[in-house]
Amino acid sequence: MKKTRGKTIGAVTGMVIAGGVLLLGYLNITWNSEVLRSCVHFLSGVPLFLFFGQLNLPEVFQAEWVQKILFLIYWALVGGILGWLLGSRRLPLQATAAVIILALVISHRMVQVRVERELGEISEALGKLFTGRVEFVIEEGKP
Repeated sequence: MKKTRGKTIGAVTGMVIAGGVLLLGYLNITWNSEVLRSCVHFLSGVPLFLFFGQLNLPEVFQAEWVQKILFLIYWALVGGILGWLLGSRRLPLQATAAVIILALVISHRMVQVRVERELGEISEALGKLFTGRVEFVIEEGKP
């Protein structure tokens, strides 16, 4: 019974985190804060990258409301797993929860850096394209 309680508390906590991130994302539209944007990107980077960058989900899953549901499911699963592990009285399971939290922080930061780097490269390429500084390389013997 206690393990179910831990999973439930963890899942609810995960959904609260997801709802908070979605709310912060909407608030950032009006506030336009760099700190707020960084927090939202940090917490939302992995689920969005996983679902839409790596899994190549069908077109049905590209709807905005489906993305939000998948985002909530991701955080509910993460919270449920952590709640189950932390709700256990066994030290190895609690240590596993600490390792998972550390792995989540590292993976979220890695995805955030990767996405920021790719966006920087795209904006740099677009800047060169629009300012006319694109250099065309012509190989010898080919027109």
